[in-house]
Amino acid sequence: MSDSTHKSLPEGYSIRPALPEDLAAVHRLLKTFVDQKMILRRTKAELLALMTTGFVAVFKDEVVGFSSVEIYSKKLSEIQCLAVSEHHQGKGLGGFLVA
Repeated sequence: MSDSTHKSLPEGYSIRPALPEDLAAVHRLLKTFVDQKMILRRTKAELLALMTTGFVAVFKDEVVGFSSVEIYSKKLSEIQCLAVSEHHQGKGLGGFLVA
């Protein structure tokens, strides 16, 4: 993947694998979307399971995005969860989280 053909993350943001210690932050992030009926409500145990295939977007040590993508084969995968905090949308983070 070359920088000339792909956008780079906005300054100050990073993407990394989700860790068990991110659970509370991911739960808080998703709660807004659950309350708006935009994504499914999940128990903390279900979220922890999603986090095994998940990534988080981080800005200033705060989790501002989460994705969980299950890859079944070279040709088949499923986005199980994708959310970016309202204040951080429009920066391409969702695409980076899925990629």
